Amino acid sequence: MHLASRKPQAHDVQGVSQASKEDRKKALVRGLAGLLRVSPVSADVDPKNFFMLVNSNYAILVHEDRLDLGPLWDALAARARQEDLTALFLKFEEKSRQLGFQVVLPPAVDSLDAGARAASLEHFERTQGGTPLPQLEPVFQQTGDLHRRVLRSVVHGFRASPVGQKIDSSQLNYFIGERLPELFDGKTFDAQPVVEALREQGIEDPDIYVGVALAQERLATLDVVLPEPVLNVSQDLKADLLRRAQSQDVPAAPPPPREREKPAKAEEHRKSKADQLRSMGLGGGKKGSSRAIRLSIMGVLLAGAVVASYLSRPNRSLTVSPYEGTLPLKSAQLVDGAFVGTLDVSAWDALTPEERRERLDSFSDVVRGRGLGQDLQVRAPTGELLIVSTEKGIRAPPRFIEHGSAAVLQN
Repeated sequence: MHLASRKPQAHDVQGVSQASKEDRKKALVRGLAGLLRVSPVSADVDPKNFFMLVNSNYAILVHEDRLDLGPLWDALAARARQEDLTALFLKFEEKSRQLGFQVVLPPAVDSLDAGARAASLEHFERTQGGTPLPQLEPVFQQTGDLHRRVLRSVVHGFRASPVGQKIDSSQLNYFIGERLPELFDGKTFDAQPVVEALREQGIEDPDIYVGVALAQERLATLDVVLPEPVLNVSQDLKADLLRRAQSQDVPAAPPPPREREKPAKAEEHRKSKADQLRSMGLGGGKKGSSRAIRLSIMGVLLAGAVVASYLSRPNRSLTVSPYEGTLPLKSAQLVDGAFVGTLDVSAWDALTPEERRERLDSFSDVVRGRGLGQDLQVRAPTGELLIVSTEKGIRAPPRFIEHGSAAVLQN
């Protein structure tokens, strides 16, 4: 059975109406990574790398409510025993259906009869690790849920600090999300385990302190307290670090990209992505068969074809539908490979400051996931620069977030 001819199976959609698209994406990515973590397949594939792989290629795997697990099977088939992998993908199917997806299974799993499916699921239960399966989706069941807001606030506080330049925010999101029940008791958030984990990654205390301070500010808007963890930072240095962090504003518009630099940057990105995939054993394929061709295609996709395709077509219009529910945009386009959007000012001004912060954070996640976050501008219809990507992430003036467009456009 060819990939294109396989039909998604009908099922009851449970709990989808209350969950936003971004919430459901997070629940799916985290749920699949959690299942892999307790399966024998985790001995060959690092769950954290798998989490980032699914997160960055979500647009390839999902179209509306249809989830195609075939590409993931192709990527993992050479690394794990088929018996373990089949059981894992049946659990993937269960988890995905619970989140409202129509699931397309790879042929090797889709062809199993009821008896073989039951035996494979029993195999999963017998072989899973001692850690209980993580119950992650309740955190994201409902837009506005306090736990979701706390997780988002902490992650984006660190991402806006020097920490964001040294560790991928998806790794931090995974680490904190898995431990959220222990870190957050409904009133206070314990950041000390996060501090220890960042130290193990070689991040120094002054940089960590900035992330803690920014997270404290965000959590304060939710009436959540983050007690200051134990850090080797003097009071004078803390004050200086805070002044510098709070004075950050949107810089002048970046100069147009120079054409001769683009190939080197694109090649560096492709090499980095390919090296990461090879370290997981996801880059190989067999020659001389149609399966090999499909594996090669998926290898290219998983090695950064999304980014390469944008760079190869540097000037074109973009649809704004992927950004619905995040930053309100009237239009978007690529100009010399850079994302240039036009803000829907009236829709932005109708939001509360907290909603604006959340929308900007969600927009940042989406554009980063689509490979467009490195060179980005969002302007008013009259041309004023409002939002821009920097080395520390996607930034906007605080007064633009707190008071709306008029605070920027009238100055």
